[in-house]
Amino acid sequence: MKKVTEINFLALSVVTSLFFFIPIFLNKNIGSDWDSYALIGTYINYTELGVYIPSRPPGFPIYELLVGIIASLSSSLSFLSFEQGLLIIQFLTLISLNCLIYKFFNRNNNRNILFYLLVVFSPIYLISGLSIIDYFIGSLFGFSALYIALYKNNSNHLLLITVLLSLSIGVRLSNVIFLFVILVLFFLKNKNQALVVGVLTTILSGLIYFPFYLNLYNFYVDAGVYDSISEMTC
Repeated sequence: MKKVTEINFLALSVVTSLFFFIPIFLNKNIGSDWDSYALIGTYINYTELGVYIPSRPPGFPIYELLVGIIASLSSSLSFLSFEQGLLIIQFLTLISLNCLIYKFFNRNNNRNILFYLLVVFSPIYLISGLSIIDYFIGSLFGFSALYIALYKNNSNHLLLITVLLSLSIGVRLSNVIFLFVILVLFFLKNKNQALVVGVLTTILSGLIYFPFYLNLYNFYVDAGVYDSISEMTC
């Protein structure tokens, strides 16, 4: 009976989110946040000019790349617009994050349904989750890495944790906070694991950002704006 009750609360959050999602999807409303349009602008600038211009400093390459991929796929699907393609991905991310948060709040048979409902039904959570913005997918990657680090056999999942952290940082640089938290957890248990995750995540995250900034740097050099790579640090 307990399992049925738990499933019902998770299902309730999914159905409620779907109820809000349907009119947004039908109206192709990507949200009122200007950052949503900046993300699309990055894709348009690259396709039309061949230059990567970050939607906002310092750049959000993984999500900007996702926007470009969805735009390319949507152009070949007559029944699905570019905006609707992005909204579907955003909704799936919202539901996935709901499931992950549910697992956090109900770990070890500790029932925290009230806290779960307060989070997933928060207006800020729902509005952000149903807008074209990078917060949610970055959080999904970051919290997935944290969940594995807390509750799985870490030695067998170090590479997966590293990849998830790097994707989260690639979505949004401020998500490096997830790396700091996991490094503290590992440092208290196994310093070698902390070192492996820290080094590999730094390298992989750097590789994610590098081609995008190299493209932008080459553009600035060709335009006579910059003379050296050090001028990109600002």
